[in-house]
Amino acid sequence: MRKYEMMVIFRPELSDEDLDAQETLLRESVEAKGGKWVETVKWGKRKFAYPIMKLTEGFYYIYYFYLPGSEISNLKSELKLNDKLLRFMIVRKEEKRGVQ
Repeated sequence: MRKYEMMVIFRPELSDEDLDAQETLLRESVEAKGGKWVETVKWGKRKFAYPIMKLTEGFYYIYYFYLPGSEISNLKSELKLNDKLLRFMIVRKEEKRGVQ
């Protein structure tokens, strides 16, 4: 399994309960695909540099998790169907190695 970092921007009108529910859905989706959830970093509501879908702000979250590489495309497909998300990006996070 590889470690991944995912940044997500949620719609600005979501309540704290809705945001928590979305995080739970993402966590369950990763774990159902054989992955392991590591960490959640909440950046809060921030203004965009340019409008996205006629909106000027959104909630930023960063998630770290392990997932088999073969399951990333399935996760992306699920995220594209979520109407509460404005944008998302998943990148592989390299493990730091010591100097040898």
